[in-house]
Amino acid sequence: MNIGLYAQQMATYGFVAIAFDPSFCGESGGEVRNTASPEIFTEDYSAAVDYVGLLDFVDRERIGAIGICGLSGMAITADDTDTRIKAVATLSMYDMFRDMSRGHMDYYTEEQRSKIKKYLGEQRWKDIEAGTYALGNHEIASNENVELLAEAMEIPAELPEADHVDLYDNMEKIPFEKLERFFKDNLI
Repeated sequence: MNIGLYAQQMATYGFVAIAFDPSFCGESGGEVRNTASPEIFTEDYSAAVDYVGLLDFVDRERIGAIGICGLSGMAITADDTDTRIKAVATLSMYDMFRDMSRGHMDYYTEEQRSKIKKYLGEQRWKDIEAGTYALGNHEIASNENVELLAEAMEIPAELPEADHVDLYDNMEKIPFEKLERFFKDNLI
């Protein structure tokens, strides 16, 4: 996904925009790498507000946030706990933590969940024995025979010509005009 693309486009509409990689991911610093922490990712949004709020050309009463994919939930949580965030828009949103434990749209059976948890536990032993970081849960789907496999996300009904990942970086399918209108209407 390319949050920098969103920031760049929102800047063309006159917004002050900042893009950041969540802690421990992408260009962000820190160790353990490539891990997911809802508490830390939520704090990342507040830290971004800290940064832009110190810029003398930013109106602190008109700060918004955009969350994409699994980070959408963290943007909403940050908005709920940080009153400085006045509006939040999300795209390709889903609850990645529920998906990890129950599957997208809760499709894992108890047998599948048990098999996945066993697999993840065994993988953590392999990771730590190899001297690498155990990275925790990840979405692992299985078919009707409880064979582990990857599955595509569901296409949202309101964007029938776009799939989940189209909204990461497909300029022709991302509804930037709706985002512009939303923030101009809600950051007043």
